[in-house]
Amino acid sequence: MTEINTRVFLSIIIIIVFLTGGTTLYLNLSGTINETQGEHVVFQTLDMVKIHGNYYQGEQVKGIILIHMLGEDRNVWNELAIEINNAGYTVLTFDSRGHGSSITQNNKEINWTLFDKNDYEDMVFDLDAAISFLNMKEITNISVVGSSLGGNIALKYLSSYDEIIERNEYLTTYDKIIEAEKNNTISNLVLISPGLNYKEIDTEDAIKNIGNVNILFIVSKEDSGSLNSVQTLESYHSNSEKIIYDGRNHGTEIIKDEKARGSIILWLKEVF
Repeated sequence: MTEINTRVFLSIIIIIVFLTGGTTLYLNLSGTINETQGEHVVFQTLDMVKIHGNYYQGEQVKGIILIHMLGEDRNVWNELAIEINNAGYTVLTFDSRGHGSSITQNNKEINWTLFDKNDYEDMVFDLDAAISFLNMKEITNISVVGSSLGGNIALKYLSSYDEIIERNEYLTTYDKIIEAEKNNTISNLVLISPGLNYKEIDTEDAIKNIGNVNILFIVSKEDSGSLNSVQTLESYHSNSEKIIYDGRNHGTEIIKDEKARGSIILWLKEVF
C-alpha cells in the first residue's frame, strides 16, 4: 500500500443503480481520495457518455455542482471546490462531455471542437447525471455554479430538459415520460459570465421558465458581452443579485481571485 498525499483503498467499487428507467454508473476508479482533487468518480449519462468527476463529501446533506466553461475541465474548480467543501457542503465537479477525461460516448470518442448545437444542448444530460449521482448519495438539495457556457447549460436544464430528452435516441418512450416528470432539485444558481445565445444555447427564453430559483450573477465590468447578458437576464428574474468586478476577466478567470471565491461561498451560506 502506498500513499500519494492520500488515503489509499485497495478495493474498486462499482455500483449500478437504476434511476427512473435510465442507468447511472458510479465507479471509484483509482480507490484514492486526493486532498486537492477529492475522490475520482465516473458516472454515465442517459445518452451513454462516461463522465469523470471529483467528489468531495461534506458535513451537510447539501450538494453543490460546479460546471466549467467551454474548453476547460473540472480542475479549474479545485480551489473553489475545496473552499466550499471546507464550509461544510458536498461538492461535485466534472468534465463536461468532450472535455478532459469525458471523451467517450457509447464506446466512441467525442471532442467538443466538433460539436454542433444539439451536442451542446445535450450537455444538460451531464448535469442530470451529476444530480442523479448526488441523489444516489442521498443528497437532493442542490445548487449549481456554472461558468460561461456551464451556466447557460444550467439554465437550459431548468427550463427545457423535457424538450431535449424527446430527441434522445437512447431512451424509450416510457423513459422519456419518466424523465420529463423528474422533480427539479436545483434551488440556487451562481452564473459566472453567462451569455444570451452562446453556442446557440438561448438563455433569454430559458430564464423566463425556471421558477423561483435564487440566482447570483458574477461578471467583470469590461467583459461587455457578458455584462450586457447579465443586465438582460436579471430583468426577467426578480429573485436575483449581481456582483460586478473590475477588469475584463471572463468565467473561471474571475474566481482565481480569493475575494470572488469568498463572495460565492458567502452568498451560498445566505441562501442555502
